[in-house]
Amino acid sequence: MSNTTKKLAVIIAAYKAEKFIMETVKSLKNQKVPEGWEVKFFIGVDGCENTSRVLKENKVPFYFSEKNVGTYVMANSLIHEAKKIDCDMFLRFDADDVAKENFI
Repeated sequence: MSNTTKKLAVIIAAYKAEKFIMETVKSLKNQKVPEGWEVKFFIGVDGCENTSRVLKENKVPFYFSEKNVGTYVMANSLIHEAKKIDCDMFLRFDADDVAKENFI
């Protein structure tokens, strides 16, 4: 068996999500990650200052687009970023989704 840790990229594109983005992030960060895996978050804020303010206040790293490019373009850009660190698997989550316990 290999000792190599696998990476799961959680992709979240957010637009006007300031009311619920932290509930989404917390539900994902509180997951029990399977042994041999680590979770990397890729959150993209799509031209929305209020959502970026909430993430900044909670010290959550994110990518920001000045222009609203749309959820699919933002998600694809985040996947491109995740590929740079050789993620093994991708999980696409909406900014208003909440992960149940043991989702991952």
